[in-house]
Amino acid sequence: MDNSNSIDLCYNVITDGSTTGDGFRAVFSIDYENPERVEWKNTYDQSCFTRRPSQPDAQWDGSCDIGIQQRVIAACNEVNVTTSKQKSSTSSSFSSSAINNIKFVRFLFLFYLTLFTYIHIYIYTYIYVYMYILPESIEKTKELERGYCHIGDVQTKYCVKKACSNSRSISKSVHFNGMGRIDPVDADPFTIHRSTNEEFAIQNMVNLVTHAIKQLEREHLDNQFFSGGVTQWSGLEDSKWRLGIKLARSLLLGDSFTAAFTGSSLTAGRDNLFLSSYPMQLQSLLSPLWKEIGYKGAAFVVKNRAIDNDHIRTNQISWCLPELVGEDPDVVFWEDTTPNNLPVYFSTVENHLRSTISLRRKPVWHAVIGRPHGSLPTRYQNLELSSLYIDLADYYQKSGVGIVEFRPSNFDTLAAQNSKYKQEQVYVSWYPGPRGHRYYAQIIAYFYLNALLDVLKDIQPAIQAVYYYIYIFLFIIC
Repeated sequence: MDNSNSIDLCYNVITDGSTTGDGFRAVFSIDYENPERVEWKNTYDQSCFTRRPSQPDAQWDGSCDIGIQQRVIAACNEVNVTTSKQKSSTSSSFSSSAINNIKFVRFLFLFYLTLFTYIHIYIYTYIYVYMYILPESIEKTKELERGYCHIGDVQTKYCVKKACSNSRSISKSVHFNGMGRIDPVDADPFTIHRSTNEEFAIQNMVNLVTHAIKQLEREHLDNQFFSGGVTQWSGLEDSKWRLGIKLARSLLLGDSFTAAFTGSSLTAGRDNLFLSSYPMQLQSLLSPLWKEIGYKGAAFVVKNRAIDNDHIRTNQISWCLPELVGEDPDVVFWEDTTPNNLPVYFSTVENHLRSTISLRRKPVWHAVIGRPHGSLPTRYQNLELSSLYIDLADYYQKSGVGIVEFRPSNFDTLAAQNSKYKQEQVYVSWYPGPRGHRYYAQIIAYFYLNALLDVLKDIQPAIQAVYYYIYIFLFIIC
């Protein structure tokens, strides 16, 4: 599915024990709301509702984050609908002069016999259509013109109860309520925020991307925070260039750049709010930039499809990757970090990689290697690619797979320099807390922005030259 012209549907089916083995049938229709017909019981002016968790050890109390607002259809007014029926009639006449030829009479007999048969079929068909199909179609047309309305139906939308990033509580830990995370820019994190710019300036893009990179650097003590989170290998520069081209294409041609994440409970955001997971914080970080600098239609989109290891892992999802992430990703992430040492098989990781490059947009393949709390490095380590795919890297790199491996937990070595990198600040349990996920997202964003900047700077002279020659041409002819 392409983000530019399709929607995702998610069904929550609740049945009792009487429904077994038969499946179910869903009917999907697209209707519109006619403001002249629908009367709402209340409006979205009500407060933003969040349900407080019942678990005593929950990391959230409902005082911030995304909530919902609802309104209910109270009445359906009558609306005048004008439906006109166009009737068409055809008439035909047959006149002949004196018939002197017996062969012509025989021809006429056969002609009218055939015509009589077809007339009967036409009449019966017309009666059936007029009595059964046409009334139903006319009523559906009227209903469509009136607009959808059903008393009691509830319409729900997302709302921001309060930003979580600066929430503080003396009696709670620094992980409570998503403290320290990058908050989403919109109440609905699944809304695609597209640029509306009718034109673009390549120099402006370069300036704003450079500014975004500098902002990330100012937040951290050492640029090794970023470089140490990316595994160095022989194909990295080629992978970075392939990524940069896809990012630049999105901005310059006004298209979505879609990052699809598969993985374990770490990527899913376990022990955190969903919007605190590093994929969603990556979207919160880069989506506003794409909307600001991209050509009309450009958007940065994240799909977090990670699932807890207790249910499904690489050994299963590698076989159904298109169904999980769709056909439109520009990059697919793999992550399978687990504290319980469940095996991940070499063959299924290769299958995940092959399924990725078989998708319609030929996405690149990135990996995230987390590290469990308690086994963190005391210094930066120059590690090789994971043994699960190190032997595949050179072979698949030739087909354009663009492997990049992120090891974002490498930043723990900075704890001696600043307390904000200490484990109690970064980890909520075995898993990173909201600030830990923030660091994961920033390391990925930094690499992405630098890949984009390299490509923009490389193509900038060519684009500016085109503008120059067009300007000269218009000056001459005008």
